[in-house]
Amino acid sequence: MNNSVIRQLNISRGIKTLKIPSFIGTENLLNEAISFAEKEGFILKGDKIVCLMGQKEETPDQVNIIKVTSI
Repeated sequence: MNNSVIRQLNISRGIKTLKIPSFIGTENLLNEAISFAEKEGFILKGDKIVCLMGQKEETPDQVNIIKVTSI
């Protein structure tokens, strides 16, 4: 995901974006993002979140995984 898309999403209500610089596997990536969001106070226990991810680090702007999960 490029910086332009991140800026555009940040102005949308209820959306917080996080760009992870290095691909570490989808489950590890998700756990790292959730951990960061909890530390920053973006999410609380019981919240539902939607995560968008791409499978290939070479094409970060191509999202092909959507995961909905509860904290």
